[in-house]
Formats: sequence, C-alpha cells, structure tokens
Amino acid sequence: SLRESSETSARLASVVGVLDRIGALDLPGKRADITRRVRKGLVGALALGLVLAVFPLWRHFSRPRLKAISVESVSLENPTGMTFDGTKLWFSQWGGDLVSFDPKDLRAPSSRSAAKGLGSYHPTALASGSGVLWSVDSAQARVIKHRGGKPEEVLGSLRTPGPAPAALAYDGSSLWLYDAATQAIYRQKDSAAEFLPVPAETELVPAAMVFVDGRLWVFDSRSKELVILELKEDKLRVWSKSALSESVLAVAVAGKEIWAL
Repeated sequence: SLRESSETSARLASVVGVLDRIGALDLPGKRADITRRVRKGLVGALALGLVLAVFPLWRHFSRPRLKAISVESVSLENPTGMTFDGTKLWFSQWGGDLVSFDPKDLRAPSSRSAAKGLGSYHPTALASGSGVLWSVDSAQARVIKHRGGKPEEVLGSLRTPGPAPAALAYDGSSLWLYDAATQAIYRQKDSAAEFLPVPAETELVPAAMVFVDGRLWVFDSRSKELVILELKEDKLRVWSKSALSESVLAVAVAGKEIWAL
C-alpha cells in the first residue's frame, strides 16, 4: 500500500531521475522498457524518469518506448506523491509536508509548506494544473485544493467516493481518482461537486496515474505494468501495456520529461 511504502522509505534518501525526452527518434511499435538503475534496497524511494521515445510522425500509430536516462538523490524523509506545477517539482510526505524542488537542481528543497486548518492530514498523492495543486488526504478520505505555489493556503476540499483514495491525476479540466477500497477509477468532470465512476476494460490497481498527450498512464501495482488508457465512449480502453522492472509510487510530467518516484 502507499502507506506501507511511505513507512518503509522513512529516513531514506529519495532517488529522483529523468528518463528521456518526449519525441525522441525511435522505431514505432516497440513495447516500453525501463532500465534498472538502483538496487532494490532503495525501491521505496526510487524515482525514475519515464520517457516517450517515439518519432513524431508515428505518435498516434505506435507505442511509447521508455528508457531511464538518469537517477538523482533528493532529501525527503517519507515521500508519498509527486507533481510538477510548471516550475517546481512538488513532493508530499506522510507527515503532511509539501516540499518543492527546482528540477534542474535537486540538491536542496526550494520550499517546505504545511497546509493550515486541516486537522489530521496524510497526503498520499498529488496533481497540479490551472494554477492549483491538489492532494489526496488518506486520513479523512478527501481531496484538498491548494493555491498553486502556496499549498499552505487551502482553497477547498471534496469528499472522495470511497474510503481509501490512492492515486490522482489531472487532464487539464477534470480530476481523476482511484480508490483502493472500491477498486474503481473516478472522474470529477469540469469542477463538478462529486466524482463519478468511469469503467475500465481491464482490472487495475493504480499506484500512480498521470495524463500524457491526452491518455491516462496507469502504473499498475498488481501486474507491475505501465497501462496506457484512452477514454472512448465513456469507457477507459487499453491503448498499450508495458512491463516495469521497478515499483512506481508517483509520477509527474515536467515539460518533455516524465519523472517517477
């Protein structure tokens, strides 16, 4: 579980990396592959960049090929989630802190924030976009809306449809959420007052989710695969599947790079 992963990684140095650049030249139709860079002892704090390497002309007719290109250490005590807000990489920690780093210099954090007035709060996933940062609070089964760049300022909250919210993603207009208890993926469309379930054609246990080029990338902890989904006729349909060699706790799209924790 995310909580178990976070507790295991407590007091360990986190490792963050970049994988490749989106749009790099490669042959189409090959399955994704992640190169192993770190020993298993650091898996709980592993961060790899997962990168598209697809020739642009074939972007809509081929499958992405992923390759790890770097791994870096960052100083985090108990990381649980990650997102990129356009400027900074943000990490959540089990204790409630939200920590930012400049992706060009991960030697020291840029800021450290603690949201105010939330009571018991254990963030386990992050998403960002449209000037807002969202966090999943597993302590009280809710999604917290923070001011972008200043997450200590809380703008609102929304109850989750299940008691165990675990993964979060933002597609530019809608929030997407996975709940481990109901084992379903939900969407909050156009700032609606509630999340509604979206059926998927395959069973998934997402540890992390992120949108890339309009598709939902799911890092499935059950199969240890990267499953890329497309929304067609109100159903999430599998576009591709790729085996993973490492566990993934969180992902973030930073420009033309995809980072994984």
